[in-house]
Amino acid sequence: MKAIIYTRVSTDEQAKHGFSLTKQELECKTFATRNSYEILKIFKEEGVSAKTTNRPQLQNLIRYCIENKKSIDSIIVWRFDRFTRKLEDQIALFGKLQKYGIKVISATENNEENATGNLMRNIIGSFAQYENDVKSERVKAGMEQAFLEGNWLWKAPIGYKMINKKLYIDDTKGTHIKKIFEDFATGLYRQTDLLAYLRENDIKISANTLCDLLRKPVYYGYLVNEKYSDKPIKGNFKPLIDEHTFYTVQAILNGNKAQAVPHLRQNPMFPLKQFITCPYCNQPLTGDTPHGRKGQKYYYYRCYNKDCIAHFNIAKDKLENNFVEYLTKIKPEKPLLKLFKTIMKDVYNKSTEDTRKSYKILNKQLEGIKKQQK
Repeated sequence: MKAIIYTRVSTDEQAKHGFSLTKQELECKTFATRNSYEILKIFKEEGVSAKTTNRPQLQNLIRYCIENKKSIDSIIVWRFDRFTRKLEDQIALFGKLQKYGIKVISATENNEENATGNLMRNIIGSFAQYENDVKSERVKAGMEQAFLEGNWLWKAPIGYKMINKKLYIDDTKGTHIKKIFEDFATGLYRQTDLLAYLRENDIKISANTLCDLLRKPVYYGYLVNEKYSDKPIKGNFKPLIDEHTFYTVQAILNGNKAQAVPHLRQNPMFPLKQFITCPYCNQPLTGDTPHGRKGQKYYYYRCYNKDCIAHFNIAKDKLENNFVEYLTKIKPEKPLLKLFKTIMKDVYNKSTEDTRKSYKILNKQLEGIKKQQK
C-alpha cells in the first residue's frame, strides 16, 4: 500500500508544546512502517492555521492526489485536527478524497471503518472546531477590551507608526498630515491642493483615500468602531491635531462651512470676497446671491461662520461703494507724494554715492596688492 504524509503547525507556540513538524513526521513514518505503507511524498505546512482549507500545501496535496489517484491509498496525518479544525471542512474533504479511493487516517487516533469509527472522527472534528471557536471568542474579547482601553488595533494610519503594538506619531509623515488638516481648515485650499502637497513630499495616495483620511477621528486622538463601542473612545496615544481643527474640516467636507478656495477669490461678481472680514468674528466674507419671490437676484456679502454671533451680511453695492470711498480717504495728498518722491531720490543718490566710494577704495587696495606681487 502507498500513502502520503501531511503535517501542519500553526504557530511557534504549538511547536514548543510538542506539535512540531519533525515530531509529527516521525510518528507518521512509524505508523506507516508498522502498517506496511510505502511513503510517496510528504507535505509540510508550517505556520498556517487550519481555519480554512485554502492552505498552500493542502491545495498542493489535493492536486497531487487527483493527478496520482490510482497509486495512492491513504493520507497519513498525526491527528485529524492537523488536516482541518472545522467539522464541515473535514466531512467535505474526506468525502472528496474518498471519491478518488483515498482515505485519511490518523497515526494516533481511531481509524476503524465502521459506525463507531465514523462517530469518533466526527466527535474529534467537533471538539477541534469547538476549541477553535473558543480561541476565536477569546481573541475577540481581548481585542474589545484593548479597544476600550484606547489601543489602536489595526495597521497604523498615514502619519503614525506602530512600535510594540503602540501608536506613535511618525516624525516625517505626521508633520505633513498635520499640515494638510490645518491648511484645509482655513477654507483656502482644495483637496486637489492637499494631494499635490502630499505627492511633493512622497506621500502618494488617491483622492478617495485622502477624503477618507480627513474623516478619521484617530487624528484628533479618538477611536470609533461600532463593533466594540457605540461611542468614541479616547486613544492612549498623542493626537496629530486638536479637536477644533478636526471638526472644522468636517464642517467643510459636509458643506456646513464656506470654503474660500483661491480661484473663487477672483470672481468678478464679488471682487472683495475673502478680502473683507466680518466685523463680529473676523472671518472672511463670501458672496451670496439669494433669489426674491419673482426670481429676482440680490447680491450680498455674507458671513457663513456658524459660530458668529451676528451672521453679518451687507448688500454688495453698499459694501463696494463704502470700500471705494475709504480708498479715497486714505489716498495721500499731492504735497505728501512729492515729499515722498524727494526722499526716495535722496536715499537712492546717497546709496549710489556710497557704492562708488566703496569701489574706489577696493580698486586702490587691489592696485597696491598687484604692486607688491611685482
